[in-house]
This record gives sequence, C-alpha cells and structure tokens, in this order.
Amino acid sequence: MGKSKPKKDPNPPPPSKRNSPGSAWTTTTNASKNRRIKRSRGEESNFSKLEVDQLERLLLVSHRRILPRPIPSRLTVLTYARIWVKEEEEKEEPLKVPKRPRWNTLMEKKTVDANESQVLFNWLKSTDSIIQRHFDRDPTEEEGRGGGGIPSIPSLFERNLEVFRQLWRVMERSDILLVLADCRFPLLHLPNSLTDFLSNHARSRTILVLTKCDLVPPSISERWKRWLESHFRGGFKVVVTQSYRRLEGLEGQGGSKRTRLSPPTLSQESRRELFKALREVHGEMITPPKWILEDEERRKRWRPRCFDRVDWDAFEADGERQVYGGEKQTHLEEGVGVGSEGKRDSPPPFITLGLIGQPNVGKSSLLNALMGSKVVRSSKTPGKTKHFQTHFLGGQGDVRSQVRLCDSPGLVFPSLVGMEAQVMGGILPISQVQSIPTCVGYVADHMRLERILELEPFLAEMEVEEREVVGKRLDSMRSRNPKSQQRWTSTKILEALARRYNYRTAKAARWDLNRAGNSLLRAVAEGRIRWAFRPP
Repeated sequence: MGKSKPKKDPNPPPPSKRNSPGSAWTTTTNASKNRRIKRSRGEESNFSKLEVDQLERLLLVSHRRILPRPIPSRLTVLTYARIWVKEEEEKEEPLKVPKRPRWNTLMEKKTVDANESQVLFNWLKSTDSIIQRHFDRDPTEEEGRGGGGIPSIPSLFERNLEVFRQLWRVMERSDILLVLADCRFPLLHLPNSLTDFLSNHARSRTILVLTKCDLVPPSISERWKRWLESHFRGGFKVVVTQSYRRLEGLEGQGGSKRTRLSPPTLSQESRRELFKALREVHGEMITPPKWILEDEERRKRWRPRCFDRVDWDAFEADGERQVYGGEKQTHLEEGVGVGSEGKRDSPPPFITLGLIGQPNVGKSSLLNALMGSKVVRSSKTPGKTKHFQTHFLGGQGDVRSQVRLCDSPGLVFPSLVGMEAQVMGGILPISQVQSIPTCVGYVADHMRLERILELEPFLAEMEVEEREVVGKRLDSMRSRNPKSQQRWTSTKILEALARRYNYRTAKAARWDLNRAGNSLLRAVAEGRIRWAFRPP
C-alpha cells in the first residue's frame, strides 16, 4: 500500500527483439521477476523437516500399532495433562514468543534488521532445545501401550523473521487485540507461549474470539466460553461468534433460476456480543485508573492513549456497512503518532482493532463479515494472508473512519501439542505434511473413522464378488456376537479408503495412501467430518 507502480517503457523494442538473448528488455523483465519470486519466498512460512530415519520409524508404527477400540473417554476431553503439563514442568525455560527488540526512529534500518535477526536466532535456538527434549524419544516405544492420543512428532512453529515482523507491527498499531481460536480445539490455538505474551503486553486490551462455532453443538461452545472466562479470570474477555452465513437469493426467469450468495455477514447475536465486549474494553482504556483519580493534578494531566470518541452503538446497528479507506488511508498507515519502540506520542483520530491468531482460524473471514463484503482474500488453506492489511469499518456521517481493522498473517506459535494435533486442527498446510499415516492414526485415536466412513478392513483387498460373500459372513458373525471388534491400524484405514475411491499410484498402480490420507485430513480440518473436544 502506498507504493507507486513501475513506469512502463515509453519506447519498448519490437516484439521480435524483446525476447532475444542479452536484450535490455529481457534483462529488466527477468530481474523484476526474480525480485518478485525472492520477495514471495521470503514471506512464506518456514517449518522444520523430519529426517528420513524418523519417517521410516513412524511408518513402521503406523503399520503395527492397533488403534484403541472402543475409544477411551479421556481422549474426548482436553485437559492440562494432554496439552500443557510439560510446559508447566519447564519452569526454568518456558516457551515464549519473541519480543521485538528496542528501537527508535533515529536508528538505521540495517541496525534494526540486525537486532531483530539476532533476537530471532537466539529464540530459535532456545525453543528448539526445549521442544527437542520433550519429543526426544523413539516413537516405537509408544507402540503396544494401547493408550493412543500420544503425539510422537515434534510441534512445528514459525521460523520466518518476516512473519514475526508482521505480528510485531500489528501489535504496535492496534489498540484492542482480537485473538481468534477454533472452537473445536481452543487450547491448540491458545498455547502458553501466546497467552503469556498477551498477559505481559496486552492483558487489559485483549478479547478472545471463538470461531467456527457452527461446527460444534451450542452446548460445547458455551462450555468452552465459561471455562476460558474462569481460567483467564480478570484478564481476557471471551466472545463466541456464529457462522459467517451467506444469504441465498434466486436470479433468473422461469426454470432458469440460479442461486447467488450475498457477501458474508455476522449473525445479529454474534455482532451484538462482539461490540459489547469492544465497548467494555474501550471504556476501561479511556477511564483513568484509581491512583490517577485520587490525585487532582494527575487527573487533569491524564490523557487516554487511544481515540476516546467512538460511537459503538452506530457501528453495532449499522446494517448497510460500507468500505472506507483503500488508497485514502495510505497516509495514515505509517508514522501517525508513533515514536520510539512503537509508543504513540499522540493517539490518531481512530481506534485500531488487530486480528491475530494461528493460521486458518478465520481472521480474514471475520474481517470480511464485519465489513459486509469481501475486502481481503480468505481460503481454507492455511497461510493465505501474507501481509497485514488495514481497512476502515464503514459507517454513516460522523462515525465514518472511527474504527480501523487490521488483519495479520497467521502465525504458528510454539507449543508442545505435537504435529499430529496441529494437522488435526488445520493450522498446517496438509500438502506439506510428511508423515500422513501418523497424523491419520492420531485422528483415529479420537474418532472412529472406520465407522464414520463405513469402511471394512477384511474387504479392502478383495474383488467385488468376494466382498459380497465375505460381507454376508461378517454380518452374520456380528449378529451372533455384537461385541466383536475389528483390529484397525491407520494404514488399514488408508488402504480401505484408497480402495473405495480407486486411488492408485501412477507407475506401480498400488493403493495411493498419501492421496487417501490427504483427502481424509482435509475433510477433518475443514469440518466436513464433524468433531470437537470437550473442555476440562
């Protein structure tokens, strides 16, 4: 935003000479293309990779480990013992989120970049050692225990400095932070590293927003809300948002009608609850603290650190929202009252709401729903947003341009939940997952995928005629002994699924387990297979 477009060559060479080797036109075009490719690669998220011997051991476990059936009730409840117990034991070296080093406007850009690079380097070294100590065990040791639900692959986390710079800049610009978490797996999106970081730097101006609540029963979302409110008592406020529904309309005449989807909108109840929390947090920010009110001189000198004349009622009741900003807000993007270390010398004439969280929690979708139109790109694939983007929440008359929304890229915060849980929660790109059978096994530890997908292990390697005969015998056996259970592994589930959809490899024509696992994990992450954890 604010960058001018490159000027076109007023006298371009003829088409016959443009692509000739060594021409100035070709050299300039290739150079700009290389710069764009280098810039885009620098903005992509960066994660560590597994070694070949680790992948072989994980594949062996997937072949041999029997899934727990029936599923233990303890695996349906999310407790501290499963998510944060090791983090609490690591009291000497807890997982943290790197803080931006001190800076001021008089420092050179090279100095600021060098300081930020050094901070990230030291943080990566410390975080890698903590996570490696926790997961430093052979995955075959977990085989045969029968418990299930134990992650064996180290958690992945963001390692790209450019992504952390986006987070730092959003937090510096934001007056109120909206931290989004998937209602199906809230503790995955609220690790101790993130909550501690927010408690130390933005405790009084943070609102937790539970998204994707349409994918879980209302009772579970309400229980999660009460649990988070009691856990962060006196700290963060919690809001539950319903689906960003799209109203359908019919167009056309006669029998040639077609369905058209309108822009995404928030439900009235969700919008009311969200603006109620925003009004309360903003009211606390513009109210002098008690120790200021007790001193007459201090009370006269005290000024709020944010814009204090926001008409929240007008925004809450505004049904016809309009987008205001775009190119006109470029001059507001940089240097408005921002001094040393990102502290504002004077508040700008608007309040900024920053949306932060892990990938694929619905930050861009929430912004589009608040705006009432698609102003930022959103996708089911994690990591769609690359840069933070700002848009003014539309209004009528004097309330216009009083509230600015700032959408940030998703960032995978360090935790000890394991990569399998991260894949199940949809915060990692499934196309980049290395050990798919292991992740499918973790999901199958918590859900009976064979029953949901109606799979039969004994029929996976048989022809159609044989499956009919064996299927009748299997039904007869179950009718005589209803308690009989089949012995499932994650590999058998993938083989049965590949057989159903005829997924085969190109050369050897074997069952394509990776393709079957990819489609299965996408269905779990996107909510086509419904699931949710219950709170402790």
